Amino acid sequence: MKKEKKRLCILVLNHWSEIMGGSPYESKILIETLNKTEQYEIFYITRRCVDGYPTEGYSLVKISHGDGKRRFGEFVDAGKLLKILRDLKPHIIYQLVAGAYTGIAAYYCKHNDCNMVWRVQHDRDVSPPGWNFSRIPFCNYIDNKILDYGIKNANKIVAQSEVQNELLNKYYDRKATAIIPNFHPNPKEDINKTLPIKIAWVANLKEWKRPEIFIELARDLQTFEDVEFIMCGRPMKKNFAELKPKIDATKNLTYLGECSQDQVNKLLADSHIFVNTSRDEGFPHTYMQSWMRKTPVISLDVNPDGIFDKGNLGYFAQGSYEQMRDHVIELIKNHELRNEIGASAQEYAFANFSADAQVKRLVEIFES
Repeated sequence: MKKEKKRLCILVLNHWSEIMGGSPYESKILIETLNKTEQYEIFYITRRCVDGYPTEGYSLVKISHGDGKRRFGEFVDAGKLLKILRDLKPHIIYQLVAGAYTGIAAYYCKHNDCNMVWRVQHDRDVSPPGWNFSRIPFCNYIDNKILDYGIKNANKIVAQSEVQNELLNKYYDRKATAIIPNFHPNPKEDINKTLPIKIAWVANLKEWKRPEIFIELARDLQTFEDVEFIMCGRPMKKNFAELKPKIDATKNLTYLGECSQDQVNKLLADSHIFVNTSRDEGFPHTYMQSWMRKTPVISLDVNPDGIFDKGNLGYFAQGSYEQMRDHVIELIKNHELRNEIGASAQEYAFANFSADAQVKRLVEIFES
């Protein structure tokens, strides 16, 4: 007799059809990997998705319209989300990113026979803000209090790094069930490092990603021949009007706009260097995507768990723009060093970030 599949609900604010950020992309990889096992009936529950988006190997469940979150908060979805969960009767809820959905899922699991697994996606997820009523709107305050409940009552917590585990212990007196880094499938596209030298930057153009620093880098290195700077990411209304004239005025810089993951992977496979200028992150997917495609990473401020000290992966600039610029220049000039770092980085990434291996660890947590 064929064994009945367990019902797994993946609960994320956004679906990749609407916004291709880190958590939707990790969820996409997870679903594709789990579908090989035929172990679960999978439901992707979300607030924002493209209506009628085609699905394969999972069901897409929309909670409500996406605009309410900006005005009121995630907590307004509590009734609808709880009804969806009661109807689906999941055995496991895997919830990504910190928010009121974390607490709502934990509440459901506490009162039903269901395993709640929360995935930390960013260091800020486990670094609570100070309660300053003049700064934090009341609805945001409610969301954060429900999040606190979720972190304290989730059955299991999966962190990306030791730093996140330390923050979790410091602020919530909990320890992660496991530390599982982000994961990525092995590349399918050809890796083609032909001239000109391509230096890539990939992220949605959010303020804390600091795209203006990459624009400044391209401008500072305009005298280098056969070097092309390429930006890829969704423009944000808040700052794009200010960024666009700077992009247009930088002749060695190309902005591709928002790209699909296939386009991002192709860009990184063709690029010689990847640059990260974010103020902070969890563990960027773009690191693994680059390393698996033999592309060294140069990071201005983000070095999760000292990853750049563990292998020949690129450079950590320790917050110094000058160091970051000098490392870029070094790799532009030194073809052999680029190739050496690229080969070493790919080997390290295959050994440590393989989707099949890391999802297997995650399944063990689902089932324990």
